[in-house]
Amino acid sequence: MAGSQKKCLFGIRRSCPTLALPPASRRPSCMCVTRRAYWSSEKSPQSPELFETTNHDHWPSITDNQEDCAVCMSRVACVILCCGHQCLCTPCAKRVKADFEICPLCRQPIT
Repeated sequence: MAGSQKKCLFGIRRSCPTLALPPASRRPSCMCVTRRAYWSSEKSPQSPELFETTNHDHWPSITDNQEDCAVCMSRVACVILCCGHQCLCTPCAKRVKADFEICPLCRQPIT
């Protein structure tokens, strides 16, 4: 991902820089959520549980009414990140958190 950082054995590797973001708007942003996955009352974005997922025993293929994972494009996006985006499958969410620590859509930190 452009402008991202990745932890490696000898330090931090950085990719190409990104353009500056425009000023934030007070209008609500678009968020496409087609699968049900919600924060429970015991969990919050500040809690150790970084994201909430739907319970999948298997990884279903993408159908017309489901959003696909923004990283692998082959599994259902069933993870809601701290910023509110639901754009990753569970395996990719774990990898993005470990390697980049930012949302791939809005670049908000995953804390």
